[in-house]
Amino acid sequence: MDGPTFLLFYAAIAAVLLGLCRWRNRAAPPRLTPLRELPADPEPYEVAWLRGGGAEIVRLAVFDLMRCSYLAIEKAGSASGGTRRIARIAEPSPEAAISPFARMTWAACAVPMPAWKLLQGTLPKRIDERCRALRTRFEEQGLVIRPALRFQGILMTLAAVAALLVLGFWRIERSLASGHHNLGFLAALMAISIVVALRATLPPARLTSHGRAYLAGLVAGRPDARTASPARAPAAAATRSAHAADAEPLAAGMPMAPALLGVALLGFPALAGTNYAVMGELFPRAQAPGNGSSCSSGSSCGSSSSCGSSNSGGDSGGGSDGGSSGCGGGCGGGGD
Repeated sequence: MDGPTFLLFYAAIAAVLLGLCRWRNRAAPPRLTPLRELPADPEPYEVAWLRGGGAEIVRLAVFDLMRCSYLAIEKAGSASGGTRRIARIAEPSPEAAISPFARMTWAACAVPMPAWKLLQGTLPKRIDERCRALRTRFEEQGLVIRPALRFQGILMTLAAVAALLVLGFWRIERSLASGHHNLGFLAALMAISIVVALRATLPPARLTSHGRAYLAGLVAGRPDARTASPARAPAAAATRSAHAADAEPLAAGMPMAPALLGVALLGFPALAGTNYAVMGELFPRAQAPGNGSSCSSGSSCGSSSSCGSSNSGGDSGGGSDGGSSGCGGGCGGGGD
């Protein structure tokens, strides 16, 4: 087979192999149960887990707790240039209707810390552990890729790459043995094929095409989550005096359901232009972007908070702040 003919043959083989890999790895996987219709009232903590796992739940829980005046932003050092940390200012009462994940997040903030440290600790992994049942349900609905399917897809892509390399190097060896050295086009075609294989045919790390479409449908179906951001309001007066640090709870006064769902769906960009916009500066971004099932033994993955109780509590992180949480009755309802 002469050189040009082999190049066409190689390109055809590469197109077939890479097309099969992309179809197998990127097309919608078979669903074991039918994909449910978009819920009228999505559970924010479930949506957050679907979008980004335990780390997104931590972000949502911090926002939830700050809105309910259980956590605050503390500036260590000068008021203008200090390092921002997350600190406790009140303790949720046992009767407070907040998510179990919000309680886990509050417990992890025993010592004031930067937001990145909260994400790099064990909290996101512990939350993921509690959400195993939720993950299984999303996998059965075809929203999240199964680890075994992803591993098989990676092996399939690597096998295709290996086959193309073997074929290419076989041709190179034959050409060199016969005294032909004009192998630039073949080398370029091999390199392009490998790059395409690694960039366009590997299975997704998390969400399937169904999962991405599901989240997009939730965003499109809930304009309140995209536009109903917290109204600007004066920050509540609460100050930590210990070690020249100050902590200010974020302002209250907005319907919580759209805001909580908006953050679950879109992250902190949903709060742009409000006095909550500082949340986006606190947390590094890890993402570009149920049915009462328990995430572990007996623990519901949902239970959006409602902060209905007035809580007085000391600041476990040091200093005394006391006072009631003043969150009223609508702080964190799951979907309304």
